[in-house]
Amino acid sequence: MTKSDPDRPAIWRDDLDALQFGVPGQGSLCLVHRLAFRALLPSGPGESLSRETCFEFFLNESRHFEAAAMAKIARLKLAPGRNLHLNSRDIRRAMAGDASDGPVKACRVLGG
Repeated sequence: MTKSDPDRPAIWRDDLDALQFGVPGQGSLCLVHRLAFRALLPSGPGESLSRETCFEFFLNESRHFEAAAMAKIARLKLAPGRNLHLNSRDIRRAMAGDASDGPVKACRVLGG
């Protein structure tokens, strides 16, 4: 079971198509979009990844999600209470045991 902040339990946000969980001891909320789960979980072509599958993966790997969040907070020097999101790269680093390694890479949103 997850150690996530009991005041901010993990939930699925349909409006964002993302899992949200509280980062223990930080007062922060962390979001992980379904596309990050798609990169982490095997699925067949055109196969839909359910929110239940994503949530189950989070519960089984919650220590890695929390480690990834803590590492990102430290790397970006975020103040307590600042919200953040994790991408699949952040989570893979934590699963490999090197969540704090590597330079911070900026993500850009391309306009259309």
